[in-house]
Amino acid sequence: MAIARVSGKALAENLERTANIAIDTNVFYVDVTNNRIGIGTVTPSQPLDVIGNANVANLSISGNSITSESTLDLTGSGVNLGANGAVTLTGGTSGQVLSTDGSGALSWIDSANVSALLGNTIEIGTPTDGDLTSNVAYDGWTTATVVTDGLDDLNQVSLNIANGTFVGQVEFVGNPVAGPSPQAVSFTGSLIGTATNYLWDFGDGNSATTLNATNTYTDSDGGQFTVTLTAYNTDGTYAGNVALGAKGSVDSNTKTNYITLYTPTPAPSFTITDSSIDSGTSAEITNTSTSVTTSYELDWGDGVANTTPALSWTTLTNSYTNAGGDTQYSIVLAGTSNTAGPSPVTVYSSPGVVSVYSDHTTQSSANVTTIVNEEATSGGVVQFTNSTATDPGTTATFGAQQQYLWTWGDGTTNSVNIQTGVAGNPGTTLNHTFELSSGNQSSGTSETFQVQLATENGSTNSPFNAANIAIVVEPDIRSIFTGTAVTISDKTGDDAQDGYLFTDYRSGVETNRALMTFINTSQNVTTTNFTFGDGNTTGDITTGAGTPGAANITNSYPSVASFTVELVSSGTPITIAQTDTETKTNYITINANPAAPTALSGKTLSLQDASQGTSPFLAAAATDNSSGNIPSAGTSVTRYTTADPINTNTVTDANTSISGTLTATFNNVAAGAVTFTASSDGAGTYTDLIVVNDGDAHDEISSSTYPTGFAKVFDARWQRATSGISAGYNDATLSHSTAGATNTIGFVKDTMTDVPTVVQSGATIAEGTAGTYRYISGVPYYNTGSPTVNVVGLAVGDLTGQTYRDTTTPIQFTTGTLAESTSGSIISTQTKTYTQINGASSMLTVGIPNADVGVASDYTMGTIALSINGSARAIGYLDAQMFNVNGSSSVVDMTNKYIQIYSASLTGFDEENIPVADALGSVFDDDGLRITGLGSAADTPSFTGSTDFYTAQAWTGAITVAGTSEAIVRWGTLSHFSTDLSSGYLPVGGDLATSRTGTQYFTFAFRRATMANFDISLNSSTGITGLWIAAPDTVIDAASSLNGWIEGTTQYAGAGVPGANTGSGGNGGNGCALTGADVIPTGSTINAAYTMTLGSENSSNSTGNNVLVRIAIASGQTLTSVSVGVQT
Repeated sequence: MAIARVSGKALAENLERTANIAIDTNVFYVDVTNNRIGIGTVTPSQPLDVIGNANVANLSISGNSITSESTLDLTGSGVNLGANGAVTLTGGTSGQVLSTDGSGALSWIDSANVSALLGNTIEIGTPTDGDLTSNVAYDGWTTATVVTDGLDDLNQVSLNIANGTFVGQVEFVGNPVAGPSPQAVSFTGSLIGTATNYLWDFGDGNSATTLNATNTYTDSDGGQFTVTLTAYNTDGTYAGNVALGAKGSVDSNTKTNYITLYTPTPAPSFTITDSSIDSGTSAEITNTSTSVTTSYELDWGDGVANTTPALSWTTLTNSYTNAGGDTQYSIVLAGTSNTAGPSPVTVYSSPGVVSVYSDHTTQSSANVTTIVNEEATSGGVVQFTNSTATDPGTTATFGAQQQYLWTWGDGTTNSVNIQTGVAGNPGTTLNHTFELSSGNQSSGTSETFQVQLATENGSTNSPFNAANIAIVVEPDIRSIFTGTAVTISDKTGDDAQDGYLFTDYRSGVETNRALMTFINTSQNVTTTNFTFGDGNTTGDITTGAGTPGAANITNSYPSVASFTVELVSSGTPITIAQTDTETKTNYITINANPAAPTALSGKTLSLQDASQGTSPFLAAAATDNSSGNIPSAGTSVTRYTTADPINTNTVTDANTSISGTLTATFNNVAAGAVTFTASSDGAGTYTDLIVVNDGDAHDEISSSTYPTGFAKVFDARWQRATSGISAGYNDATLSHSTAGATNTIGFVKDTMTDVPTVVQSGATIAEGTAGTYRYISGVPYYNTGSPTVNVVGLAVGDLTGQTYRDTTTPIQFTTGTLAESTSGSIISTQTKTYTQINGASSMLTVGIPNADVGVASDYTMGTIALSINGSARAIGYLDAQMFNVNGSSSVVDMTNKYIQIYSASLTGFDEENIPVADALGSVFDDDGLRITGLGSAADTPSFTGSTDFYTAQAWTGAITVAGTSEAIVRWGTLSHFSTDLSSGYLPVGGDLATSRTGTQYFTFAFRRATMANFDISLNSSTGITGLWIAAPDTVIDAASSLNGWIEGTTQYAGAGVPGANTGSGGNGGNGCALTGADVIPTGSTINAAYTMTLGSENSSNSTGNNVLVRIAIASGQTLTSVSVGVQT
């Protein structure tokens, strides 16, 4: 030992070291405290901690490498090799692994030969949260599931989730989960995912195929049942079939012994052989219980201790003896089963009732035994008392057989329910009326009735009868009478006791309508006394009129009132003396006489047929046939022309006064009469008098107002054939010799039956007030200033007859037939009064039309002024139409004159405003206008080049066109016009027919500077004949061979100044159409723009910068519009 080389005290006693040893600081270090050795370190962390390379036998440590030439065994060494990445094992080849043989020896082997490294042997194990089945999509894994199976299952689950066919976490609950048999349980299932099919196994052999299901467990022996719910998706993997290896498309849940079923609940019950028995006998019951498995207990309801029959009992009996009256006993059976629930279950049956009946002693009494057959109570009334002392059971408790039966001996009975307080029971009374037969009552014979009371109950000894009671009924004294009028009223509402104070007009009847007769039919009496209510009485009488069986007695009542009649009778039919009074309050009524029917003077006569014609009024000087009763002229009247016959209304229900004469009067002369009597019927025809009815007011007016015999009335009218009536005013009336007369009714017979006729053959129309004309192309038209025309000589036929039409408009003027395809109103509708049409020979008297105006001959009316006040541009006639009482005439065109009006805004072709584009040229931007002075019948008339046509010869106002070839703008269109407007037209125009059949022209000027080319637009459905232009005082004046005009119907020659005169600067042609396409066609429809050119000339050089355009149109040709624009 090299002890001398160890510094310090190396060893203690027994070679023990108590302090650390360091050799060369850290070459070798012994940590005594922690039992560690460090080589190259003074802080060893392991029992042997080597820093740097080391060789231990055949083990070499160099840096981070450990090399062993043989087996390296580190078992229990605690050697820390560091992190996995810090350990390098050398040896072996690619694909080999280090393997142990189980005893600690390691060797390199091929990995394919190591089964422990394959997924089908490596188990999943326990997860960190310790639970593989909670809060998971798939709960089919356990800790022993190998990795390969887990991955395979996971693939299926993932596929099902992706395809929407996943099924998992199947759960269910049942309600209730325990109960007695039979027990219905409702099962509710749940899951995540989508299932297409379900299968329940309820554990009792039953199944179901819906998510929610119900199963009834019926095993009477009870038990516990395991329930399984399986849900699967047939569209998922393996069609959701577990047997085929489905995972994630099927899931199930099984709950062991989930349902607990007890044996059925005990149902104790029994039947009673006879539930109604007599006291002292026995009741028998038969057992009909079910499911009672442990014990019975029986209560008979009689206060005796309960019995406990054996489980096998079938029938039992019990004897009942009542202590008093009828008694009911309630039997209850209890049954117990110890297996019907978690603890013993006892059930009580419904009570069974036994009614036990006693015998009874019945007793009754009456307050009287001899009585009178009182009329007021329809017999004699006896009060009976039930004094039965025993206690039978009530009807309400024991049933309908429980009753007291009263047998009255008259063929009737009363069945009384046994109930405290009900009449006929003990402690109460019961009344019964005994009535004699009508024969015994009227003959005075008594009758005896035997009454018996019986108690009836459920006893076999029932009924229990009381002793009979004999009741004797004697006949009644009865006062009986009837009173009636001797002549009975038939007025509705009256009866035989109604009378009146009038004297009946008829013969053969009692005429005193207040006389009443009375008959006495009293029974069993000896003395009677009538009191009539008016102070009269018979006193006590025993024989003669007014006694029973004798003649009637009468009484005449003196005043209008109601009277009470009383009859008092007395006598002793057998043993009981009696008195009876019959009082009839307000029995006899004497009524006030009805009001007499209305006299003829109170009736109104009217004409039956409606007046004919419109608003007929009496004409002046109409014929009076009424001898001075004619009304004033101008009064509204009833008028007839064709009604036949003419008659009045029928005057109804007029009082005949029983006698007197009725007369019809026509035009103040009697025209038929009839005399009325009480007995005869005056209905008939008497010349003009027609009597429709003559009868009693009861039949003719009202049976509810009049009794027969009070009054007679008649219905009548006046009537005459039209042929028997003269033209003019007539009247009629009805009169009665004592009852006055009706009003007088008048009417007019008119022989004028035609509507009026307007006669215009002699009529003329002349201008009244010209107003301010509007001139277009020199033609005048009515425009403003209130122009009028006068109609002179217009006549009418059949304006009035005996009557005239009450109107302020007997004549009406309107716009008539229009010409030249114009439209609008020349005049508004205008009417005139009779005064305004009155002629030189007046047809009026004090402003009222005379009779028969225009009947014998047409009547010529005075001058009629009409306002030309329409709003139109039109030409046409005026219409006239007249009205009389028969209607209206036809509408007549007054063809004497055409009326021309242009009061509407100017539209269409405006000759004074030819549109010219503002953008064309320079200096001026105004429109073109028609010019005068070129009206000759030449295509290219000469003109003075120095004239500023635009300012000096502008067309306006009353230009004379007659004798020229100027075309006319008519109704918005430029036309070839050749009509003589100087005759037959208003306003009067010129003769535009003479010498105007040839070509007509329209010439206008427009002005622009710095312009050589322009477009001219034309719109014509007929085409034109030609078109020329001119630029006054330019080179064109001399260059043109057409008096300074150049042609739009010929193409421009292509350069220079247009004109055929080449010697005067022309280009050899008079054409001004810029191109061939711009040549204006003639004689055919045109609607286009054509470019015209001045060539090398310019409008800046023309007088006033004027350009003239001349258009020619032949007969039948028109031009709708023309305008000038910028070259396109």
